[in-house]
Formats: sequence, structure tokens, C-alpha cells
Amino acid sequence: MNNNILSKALTFLKIKKKWTKPKKAKIVIYDHLFSFYFKKYLNNEDYVIYYNRIQNDSEINIFLILECLINFDIKLKTYKNRFFKYVDPKIVITMYDNNPGFYKLKKDFPQLITIAIQKAWKFDVEFDLIYHRHKNKKNDLGYKCDYLFCYNKFIADIFSQFIKTKKIYSIGSFLSNSEKLRPEKKDYIIYISQWRKYGKSQKFHKNLNFEDWQKNEKTFLIKLFSFIKENSFHLKILGKTKLTTNSEKLFYDEIFGDNYEFIYQNEKRENYKILDAAKLTVSLDSTLAYENLARGNKTIFFSIRNDKKLNFDMIRFCWPERKSETGPNWTNSLSHSEFKRLFSIIDLPEAKWKEICEKNFEDTLIYDFNNSKFVNLLKQIN
Repeated sequence: MNNNILSKALTFLKIKKKWTKPKKAKIVIYDHLFSFYFKKYLNNEDYVIYYNRIQNDSEINIFLILECLINFDIKLKTYKNRFFKYVDPKIVITMYDNNPGFYKLKKDFPQLITIAIQKAWKFDVEFDLIYHRHKNKKNDLGYKCDYLFCYNKFIADIFSQFIKTKKIYSIGSFLSNSEKLRPEKKDYIIYISQWRKYGKSQKFHKNLNFEDWQKNEKTFLIKLFSFIKENSFHLKILGKTKLTTNSEKLFYDEIFGDNYEFIYQNEKRENYKILDAAKLTVSLDSTLAYENLARGNKTIFFSIRNDKKLNFDMIRFCWPERKSETGPNWTNSLSHSEFKRLFSIIDLPEAKWKEICEKNFEDTLIYDFNNSKFVNLLKQIN
């Protein structure tokens, strides 16, 4: 038996199954993976979840599948349309902003009020929906969304090129906005891991693979280790992966030995609390680092993936905004002098740091505590 078919069969056996028809609800959360982010803002009785993915933690409605089978129409779109007809929602919300199916919902359900929220920092790479914006615009694929919440005005301009909307809001990170700021600092610095267990030849973008993407990362980490040891900094590394945690830690152990503390990834880990408490956060191009900077925390970036020989301009610092190659808290260099310059921010007075943020990131990085714009919109349309 084909391994892919066997895998899907095993997943279907494990998946939660619902036998009754979907209940009516005012709101549908489209895609379960990010649904818990909305619980703070919605009453449980007001919404249901549409499970858009078939995986172990999903749910599938057998009642709808049987209806599809009886009508000899077992396409995913038919299943989805039947779900929405039974639920008959007024509003559908998603944080799966990369899903074409969501932006086509209004074609079949024009009365729906659709809201999309940008989940993570964007780069202009092939596996992201925005990369295909020119083709989508030319072919007029009919992507529509009533209200779109995104990080800033620069990415809002990109979305508006191929998605028809009533209004786009610039709010920063929805996730970070949901967490209050904690000003108390502790004596450690954080490096945000972006380690992945990819095959070296696995495609990243066009003719570039993940080995190309990670090319300069290990060199950076070796230099970081040397600088940390030289200055007796207390380093913590915020782990990235769940399924391959041991492999990730072993990767860092080989570089840092016992000169650091590894913070394992798990569902209970409070990322923003950990970052708020750090004296300094170090990153290459992590979404968490951009969120941390928007929260006003001292954050430095080594934008060293943008290798000119490989043409990685599409993941440059602060994309899609065009900034210089070096700035007050970012660099594309691995020189010792640049390490010293950026790390000196640790001792920078808060007033001076605030000036840097206001001058360089006022339009780029936004913090809307408790997502007031989103909450106000729900009140208006509910």
C-alpha cells in the first residue's frame, strides 16, 4: 500500500468524529490550529470551529460525509459548503491568512462577513500566498475578505494588491497584542531559535533549498558563542520545535556546550513573559523577535541570511519595507565590531531606546493591547 494512503488512513482512524449535524452559530472560526487565540474575545456559545485540515487533532463530521456520499459528491468543497449552510453564521474569522479557500468563501456565501488576521511575519517566498499576488491579480481569482488585520501598512499594501476588502487594519501581532507587557527585567539575554530538521536539499524558494537558507546560521551561532563567553553573558535559547526537541537541543549543545540554558517548547510556555523579562533578545528574522520589538523590548537582528550571492533579498530585514543594510539595532555583518555595537544596546538608557524605536519602527511595528480595533469591529458588526 502507498505510504501516503496508509498515513491518511491511520490519521482518519485517530481523528475525532462527530456524528450529529453542525449546530447553528453566529461565528465560525476557520481552521482549528489557531482557534484558541480567539477564546479571549468570544463567548463559547457564539462560535463553532471549521476544521480545515485532516490531522490527528482535527475533527471530522460524519453526518456531513454521509450526506455527501448519498449525493455522490464527496469533494472537500461540497463538505465545506454543507457545513456553512447548516451553521448559517453571520461572521467567519481566520488566522490562516495563507489559505486561498478562505478568500473564496464569499463567492458561495456573499452574505458572510469575513475577517482574516495575519498570523506571522511575512516574507516574499514561494510557499506564501502573497508571493503569487501578481498572478492572482492578473487572473482575478476572486479573493475577497471584508476586514483584514495585518502587521503594518507595508504588508497591508501587498494584501490589497490581490484581495478585495472593505477595510484593512494595521494592528501588529494579534497574538502579542493579547498579552500584557511586563516591564520587570532579569539578568539574561535570549536567542530565539529558528532551527528546523529539514533535509539539506528540501526546497525553500525557487532554486534555493533549506541548506542555502541556513548557510550562515551556524557561523553566526559560533560567533555568538564566542561573544557570549567573552562577555560572561547569561544566555538562554528559546527552543522552536516540539516534535524534534532533543535534536534541536543537541544542535545547540554542540556549539554552546554547557554555557547556556535551553528553554523547551511546549504548549504551556509563556513566550512573551520570557521575552519581556530578558535584558536583550537576539534574532535573525523570527516573528517572535519582531513582536518583541513592537512590545518595546530591546531586540537586535543579525540579518545574515540575505546572502547577495544567493539573492535572498525577499527575506531582508523588515520586508516588505526597504531599510538600509545596517541600523541602530540591526546588521547584515558578522564582524566583532558589529556584535559589540548591537550588544551595547543592553546598557542603553530606556529613553534612548524608545527614541530608536519611534524613529525607525513607528510605521513598521505596532502594539494594540487587547486588540482593541478587532474588539470594536466585532461590536459594530455583531
